[in-house]
Amino acid sequence: MHKYEGLYAELANVDGQGFWFCNLDVQDANKDKKFIISTKLGFSQRYENVIIDDSYDLRIELPYDYPRKLPIVFNVDGKIPNDPNNHNNEKTGLCLATTAEIKERLSQTSGTFIDFVRELIIPFLYAHSYKQQYHKYPWPPREHFGEGILSEYKDFFNLRDLNHARDFMKELHKYKRPIKGHNICMCGSGKKFRDCHQKKYLERLAYYSNREMRLDYCRAMKS
Repeated sequence: MHKYEGLYAELANVDGQGFWFCNLDVQDANKDKKFIISTKLGFSQRYENVIIDDSYDLRIELPYDYPRKLPIVFNVDGKIPNDPNNHNNEKTGLCLATTAEIKERLSQTSGTFIDFVRELIIPFLYAHSYKQQYHKYPWPPREHFGEGILSEYKDFFNLRDLNHARDFMKELHKYKRPIKGHNICMCGSGKKFRDCHQKKYLERLAYYSNREMRLDYCRAMKS
């Protein structure tokens, strides 16, 4: 397996990005094919004129084959309660976003580990600190579990509601291979796929595989 390269150089060059690593320790867990990064991640970030300065003790498990496989982030100082309302599970880590959302955001960057920190971890921590101070999130949080996946599909494919997203995913799941333009669109419009949702579908396929979409379906149908 090809090991993710450049990690140490990235960690040493984050000046000017509004976050920093303190008490940094990186272990190369070769047996498990991942790096284990322990750190106090500090940040100073602004959103709509609200500046928040805070820090969290984290353990980040970075797979060797990142970004194909995504890091898992654990809060180890107890600042983020272990419950769904805080999008935290002590066994599976922080729910930063759906897998599709994470890969979409990374596709708009160089895809480095520092991009992952900046685009996913820092906004999550900022939102939690904001909630602690103002008793609300700075932006609408994603729903939990399978409903979160359905909600993301609804937003990305411009579907009516969660039920429409569920029906769309069921039809999408029937195709084992990339969908041809002459097929009838899965949204129920009656239009050919090329004249309806093909553009958004191809946009997603640029960073997200058919297999990953099928996994989304399996997870969403459990909700």
